[in-house]
Amino acid sequence: MDKILFVDLDSTLWDTEPLYYEGMMRLFGRYIAPDERVDFNWPRALGDNWWDLFDYALHPNKIYKREFYPYAVDALYKIVYMRFGIHFCSHNPNRILLEGPVRLWLEDAFNFDFDLTIFGARNDKIDYMDTHVGGWGIVEDKPSTIRKAVRKGYPTFMRVHNYNLPLLEDSYLADNIYAFEDWKLMPGLVKEALDNATQSVR
Repeated sequence: MDKILFVDLDSTLWDTEPLYYEGMMRLFGRYIAPDERVDFNWPRALGDNWWDLFDYALHPNKIYKREFYPYAVDALYKIVYMRFGIHFCSHNPNRILLEGPVRLWLEDAFNFDFDLTIFGARNDKIDYMDTHVGGWGIVEDKPSTIRKAVRKGYPTFMRVHNYNLPLLEDSYLADNIYAFEDWKLMPGLVKEALDNATQSVR
């Protein structure tokens, strides 16, 4: 096993939408629908205390409410069977508070060895990948992380949302992003990325 696939958590592996909806209605009394979220900074439209949404939805006491996107668990098992290691990663300022509960949540779902890194809000996943032995590619939703991964030459798999679709309007990025909405597609996309890498070496 010499290739490590980094996998983002929030809005990539698990569906944050139910908790975002709950948090917006409870804290702000209104809801910004997914089709209105045309920019990654969409929560700022909630007002000065927009960060409260993340504190609410991503708090450790709500981990038991998290649900994986359909087929995400099966897809990762198939990728592990392709002899990949999995390194789960996430940005969250409450990283020390979160790591234990998140690890237990993941261990309950996945019966294989994995690594987990919860970065602070300012840490960079791609810089970390650069120094990680075997770091191969990343599954992500955040536009700035996706751009950096593509520019560094990593196979980059984008869980599609309205706020990251503009990336596909850039022809260079579009040619180097494996975009998907359905996790069923991920094992095939990983195989395609492997085949493309092999062809580029020839």
